[in-house]
Amino acid sequence: MQPQYPAVATPVASRHRGRIAIIVTAVALVVALAVAAVFWLIPMLTAPKIAGSYVVSQGGNTFRMTIDNGGGLSLTQDGHENELKLSAKLARQSSENGNTTYKASGIALTGNNVQKTLSQIATFGFGSISNDQAQQIINSMQVTVTIPDGVADDNPVGRWQLSLTIMGYALPQTIDVKADGTLTVRLTMLGNVEATNTGSWKRNRDGTFSVSDENGYEVFTFAIQH
Repeated sequence: MQPQYPAVATPVASRHRGRIAIIVTAVALVVALAVAAVFWLIPMLTAPKIAGSYVVSQGGNTFRMTIDNGGGLSLTQDGHENELKLSAKLARQSSENGNTTYKASGIALTGNNVQKTLSQIATFGFGSISNDQAQQIINSMQVTVTIPDGVADDNPVGRWQLSLTIMGYALPQTIDVKADGTLTVRLTMLGNVEATNTGSWKRNRDGTFSVSDENGYEVFTFAIQH
């Protein structure tokens, strides 16, 4: 005689398999989200803390670049803050070798009798060409700022760079600050003409930094203020 199996056995097993499938799918989804968090969320949370003021003093003049927690940037000269100010918004673009590059947008100049956006500035600068040509140049403009990640700990070592790209031509101004107390300055101009200078830097007792040329002459002082 063939053994008799309860008719309900198969549906119960199917329900169990269905529940297991749902659980496995849910676990897989959670794992996928966790992996996504590792690659996307954590890098955002660990972005370098560049908020603060970066102060350069030279020949009796003091220039101050201030970056707030939201990436807003302003550049002013002490004693002339109400006369002229350059402002922009920084957004993280890439990180490499301990340096992070930020793309600037919303660039504008404001002050007494001055209120110009980047488009107005560029149109004025290229006034001898047609509006269409000027607009093409404006649309191609990109401004990036590179700052060493170590500034969060008041460490200036790394790459400092301001780069303007126009119609595919990059015009970077770069200062590579090295841990051995030396630095290299590189400027690139139209026509790929490059100029390179070397110098040195040191930390002063008051926490500021002195930058000197290759002959030991102090060119300017620099401070990081949080």
